[in-house]
Amino acid sequence: MQIVWISVAVMCAAILELVTASYGLAVPVVAVAVFYLTFVFGWRAVVIQALMAGTLPDIFWGRHFPALPLLILPGIMLLARLWRAEGNPRLLHLQVIPGVACGLLQAAILLPLESFSQETFFWNLLFHNAWIAGQYVIGGALLTPVVCHFFDQMSRKLGLPVYLTAPKLETTHAA
Repeated sequence: MQIVWISVAVMCAAILELVTASYGLAVPVVAVAVFYLTFVFGWRAVVIQALMAGTLPDIFWGRHFPALPLLILPGIMLLARLWRAEGNPRLLHLQVIPGVACGLLQAAILLPLESFSQETFFWNLLFHNAWIAGQYVIGGALLTPVVCHFFDQMSRKLGLPVYLTAPKLETTHAA
């Protein structure tokens, strides 16, 4: 059941990211969903489905390089692991922090790949990229608590682990 839930969740996230983009909004839906799923289930359970779902927007937008599955999502998975070891998933206002990080990571990788590699630098491009980066950051910050709540509700109904009660990772320090 866990594999099916992860597959459905990331594919729905990919479709939702495509829908929001069709309305002119840059929202890191796949990144936030992968963050949640990696936090709850671990990267090994999520990696294949995340890479497949991350490929969908790249194919749809005709990117020359699959940046979402190869550059962004591994960083998101690392962020989820770090957040599970050091973060606090129980406080709503702290859930915004990984959302902002998801948006920043996606903007920092996609905008230079898509803009500066194909266009010459001019001030309108700089302002346009700042606007898109702002959308990614604000979208990630607003979306993360919503995704965590919605996915937790669905996971509870399926009898799967949830974000709010996930135990911290045990970190070992070499002496």
